[in-house]
Amino acid sequence: MRDLAFSFQLHQGTRGVHFYTDRECKFLTWQEIVSFISRLPEDSNPELAEKLLDTLSNYDPDTEFLAFCKDHDSLKIELFTPTVG
Repeated sequence: MRDLAFSFQLHQGTRGVHFYTDRECKFLTWQEIVSFISRLPEDSNPELAEKLLDTLSNYDPDTEFLAFCKDHDSLKIELFTPTVG
């Protein structure tokens, strides 16, 4: 999770997705995500791609962070909003 927090800090204000596992984190910009999704095979999961694009286009990159997590056999799209406390 330390890599994810660092990625949040590094890319604040940039629209994109933080792809992370328990071992690493990689940030892809809006353009990279759209390009990636356009190259997916037709038999891939279109609902997941649609949900990812919808969430990607409707969050505030200045105050929120979009992450995509692969944990064993599950995939999750997560939207983080830091709290000030």
